[in-house]
Formats: sequence, structure tokens, C-alpha cells
Amino acid sequence: MKKIKYIALFILIILLITGCTTHEIDEDDPMKTYRDIYDGKAKEKYENIEGEARYLASHGYIQNEKQGHNHWYYYAIAEEEKIPMTYENSAFRYLDTYMNEGVIKLSTDIGAVRKFIAPISKDNVLIHGTVKIDEAIDNSEQVKLRILINNELAYPEIDLTRLDTIGKYFSFNKDLKVGDHIDFELTGSNKVFFNPIVDFTNQSIETLYQVPEWGYFGDVHQYYYNDVVNLFHLRDLPGGHWEWYLWQTHDMFRYKEALVYDTTFVKNHYMAYAHIGDLNDYEQYPKGARDATMFFDEEIQRYRYIALSYKENDAANVSTDLSMRVSDDEHGLIWSTPATALRSFPTKSDGEPEVAAFRKIGNRWYLYASISGQSKHGVGKTSYWIGDENKGIDEVEWSSKQTYSLDGEDLAAAQIEWVKDKLYFYGWMPRVWDAGYWGGIMNLPREVIVRENGILGTRLDPMATSLLNKGVIDSFNQNNATVRVGNASIQDQTILMDGKHNRVMIPGTFNATFITYQVKMNEATEASFIMKQAGKEYHVQLKKEGKAWYLKILSPQESSHNLNSYVIYENNNDDIFEVKIIVHGGVIEFFVNDHIALSGRTNMQMDYQAEIYANGNAEFKDVYIHRLAQYYDIYE
Repeated sequence: MKKIKYIALFILIILLITGCTTHEIDEDDPMKTYRDIYDGKAKEKYENIEGEARYLASHGYIQNEKQGHNHWYYYAIAEEEKIPMTYENSAFRYLDTYMNEGVIKLSTDIGAVRKFIAPISKDNVLIHGTVKIDEAIDNSEQVKLRILINNELAYPEIDLTRLDTIGKYFSFNKDLKVGDHIDFELTGSNKVFFNPIVDFTNQSIETLYQVPEWGYFGDVHQYYYNDVVNLFHLRDLPGGHWEWYLWQTHDMFRYKEALVYDTTFVKNHYMAYAHIGDLNDYEQYPKGARDATMFFDEEIQRYRYIALSYKENDAANVSTDLSMRVSDDEHGLIWSTPATALRSFPTKSDGEPEVAAFRKIGNRWYLYASISGQSKHGVGKTSYWIGDENKGIDEVEWSSKQTYSLDGEDLAAAQIEWVKDKLYFYGWMPRVWDAGYWGGIMNLPREVIVRENGILGTRLDPMATSLLNKGVIDSFNQNNATVRVGNASIQDQTILMDGKHNRVMIPGTFNATFITYQVKMNEATEASFIMKQAGKEYHVQLKKEGKAWYLKILSPQESSHNLNSYVIYENNNDDIFEVKIIVHGGVIEFFVNDHIALSGRTNMQMDYQAEIYANGNAEFKDVYIHRLAQYYDIYE
């Protein structure tokens, strides 16, 4: 359990207005809001870059109309001759072929070249990138990428089908000398997105799971204002001290410290409330309260105060309520009404409802909290309770409602926040995989959706999926997959398993990956993507127990914590599962059928070998391992 700080009676608390704001979806263009949310496009010209730096293609063309900026050049290929492009109408052009920032429009007879000329000499320079179709043009053709260094082919040719919008990832190392030129040649007929990288630092890993230099994220309170997601939270400081801190993101992935706190958003959106302890009902809860939230309920034109309130609080006997008070006036100045218990947690083993809040979604109110004391980490998973349709908060019998979970134990103290017309789910994953420390690392953007009967789901939204997936590295196919145990047949990208214990592997090692596949559970009750490292295994698993399916993340050989995290899959009639898995070292995020997700922390390091497993008749299709985007190239 998080250490209680009694100075919290005087601490600054985030208070979110969660009224009945309508959030409409543009039916004509359902991706519009996502594009607006994930606005990571660079707006200003890059300064001159020299020396042992990372040279992204975008460093050359953003707000630039001259050849050679940051050592990048632009050519057309016509009749096997390379002709410099000229800058016209916001793009480098030659006849019908052009480069408009990251997009390259190719015509049948005229190709395009991004050329890089090495500014320094260095051994083992990393050259990598993703090539994919940006927008398939009618009657377009296959696209070919050739990478030449000083006119010699430096990497096997890459072919793209005309509809390959996921693309292929390439990576290799070469010794370069000053003046060496790397030609990235594209031919065919289509629109291609291609931003290669020449990295003299040779550091391809720069995680999106940020751990700021000052430490770890504590309980985060989000609010969205002026196209910025703000994360207001406690940060840990040396000596066991904590202080409030504000990070912001304009693009959902890359966070920076807010040097100036903008307070113009206070009215009707956000409040900072000091002396929150003055609202505790000490007659009913003599041991005080913590983790308070206060918001304005537009339906009753009153403020509501929710807190984890203690009836008893000592080592042997912890008894709490999730309690609520309502203001007497619309200004939140008078609070004469006693607190009401929303839900009770009568014993220590029941845990404590931390960072609770209400959220209005559609025509229902939802109450959620992270229940501490229910996991290896102390801080618990996010639980929630569904209000009745078209009823206000006071009309719902919250104590009788079924408890649901939005994730497993490895995503703690999470909150739900509107970002434009979408809901997102933010929490922190433990810093240590098998111990209980408060504070950790932030999850990647996670959309919240409403499913059948008001049940909530979470998913990696389509725009985040596209940005995080940097193209195919490898796949389980008939050319490289091997049956290691059991009985399986492999044809093209389909693997049919029919033994009691089936394992199929591919050669090589992987790190920082985005995995996708479909699995049909014919008679099998368990299917896993397995990562093997240093003699140990780590499983991302679908498993049927009784009539229910579960998502699980396991470390079978780790005796101190072999079941890292799990969550029940609410739709028990499904037998076909579309899977996405993000793996970055010990961090795992597991998504199934675009409506349920599970976060996990393991003891795994970066490099792993890959296998797939089923305990009976099952069919895997299109098991692809892609490169996971990194902080520096998420928008490249």
C-alpha cells in the first residue's frame, strides 16, 4: 500500500469537471479525431546538425526548400539518370514525381531518391527505416526500394505490394567515410511514406516508456486543455520526498516538463483545491481520508467530493469506505451534509480504494478506483462499477454493483480522461516486476470504449497502432518456422497445430517489437506467444478456465512472481482472437479483439527468441513481428 502522507490534508489536488459534455464522432471520417489527437508533425525547420548525430530524413525537408540541408538531397530517376528535384508548391518535384515531406509520389517512368552524404567518417554506422505505402493509388504498382552506398547495393532489395500500408523495416550497419553517399532509390507507381535514418550514435533504442531523470510517475491526474494532455502527479525525489509536478504532451507519446503552469483553464474545467482535508467527515471517519477527488456535477449543479475514508487504520485492522459528500451550494463553499458510503471495504484483506473518481460516459455514470493490497506491488488494478442508464449518481445503488476490471494488477492508479471526443486510460506500471514500490512508468495511450451492457473495454486505437508499428522484421512462415514440440503443419503464413503440446519457433533474436497475429481456438484452451531469454520463458497467453477466457502474462520460471498479471475476457463466446502485443524489455502490453487489454512487467531484458504455443487443435495466422517505434521516430 502506498505510504500515507498526512500532509496531504494541505496538498494540491487535481479536481476534474466531469459533467455531461457531449462528445460527437464524425461519421464521415472516423479517423479525423485520431489524426487531430496524434499531431506529432514537426512545425519548424531543424537547425544544422553535424558530427556523431542521428540524421533523420525529416531533419532535411521540414520548412526547407533547398537541397542539402542536414546532408539530405532529393533526386528523380528518369531513364536511369538521377536528376536533382526542384522545390515548387511545398514539395521537391520532377514532372509527376514529388516528395512532399515524408510522402513520396512515384510515377511509372520516374522514380525518386533520398540521398544522404556522410559528413564524417565512422565505423559501424546504423542505417535503418520503414518503407510503406502511404495511400494506394488507383492502377498503382508494386514499389521497389534499393539502398546503395557509393553506387553499390548495400542491402537486399525490398518489394512492397501496392496495398502494404504496414510496410517493411530494414536495419544494417556500415563503415562510412566523409563524402560517402547513400542512395535510397524508390521505383514503381504509388504513394510511399519513407523517412530513413542514418545514425552515427548507433543507438536504435530510445524507449517511449519514459523514466524521467528525477524518478518515477506517481498517481497521475490527467486533464485535457487547449490541445494538450496534462499529467499532474507526484514525483519521487531523493530521501523519500514527493512533490507535485506537471508533464504535458501535444502528440500523446512524447512528454515534456511544463516550465510554466497555464492557469487560464481553471474556470469550468479544472480546479486546484488546497486544504482538501477540511471536507473530510471526521465524525464518521475519525481516522481521516486521502486520495480525494472533487468535481462539479452539472446534473445537480453541485460539487461532489470523493475520498478513501478510514473508519479504522492500524496495522491489524484497516476498515475503509469509498465515501462522497455533496456541497450545499453551486459554489462549493458550504458542506453541511454528512458523507455517504458508496462502497465499503471492511477488512484489511479487502484493500483500499485509491484514486477514485466518477466519469459520465454516454447515459451512465461510472465509478472507478484502484484497490490496493490486492497484488504483489501493493497498489492494485483499476476496478469500476457501472451506474444505471439515465440515472444520476444519487439514484444508483453503488454498493450492490458488480465489480469489473479495466486491466490487471500491473497498471495501477489509472484515470480516464476525455481527449477531444475520445476517452483515454492513463496509469503507471511498476518500476520493479516483483516488488511493491509506489510509482512507476506510464503506459502508452489506451483508448476506453463502451461495450455491450455498459461494460467498458480498452484498446490500442487505430492511429496509435499505425504509429507504433514500424514495419515487418520477420514472421512465422513455411520458409523459416520449425516445429519444435508436438504436431503442426505450416503453409505460407498459417500454422495448424494438432498435438497436446505444440511449439513452433523461428530463428533469430528480437527486441523492441510489435507483434500481431490471429489465433482460432478450435479445441485448444491455451495459446501463447512465448519469449525465451537466458534460460527462462515469458508467456503472453490466452487461456480458458471453466467457461471464461483470461488474458495472462506469465513468468513460469520466476518463483517470486510467476503470474505477473491477468484480466478476464468478458465475451466468453469468442473463439477467434486478433492479437497485438507490445514488447519492450520487461514491459508488455497485450491487446485482444480491440476491446480488452492487459499490461505486464516481467524480468525479461531486451533480446529474446520467439515461439508460439497451443495445448491442442488451434490455428495461427499471419504471425508477424514488427519493429516497435521509439521516442525519436514515432512520427517518422
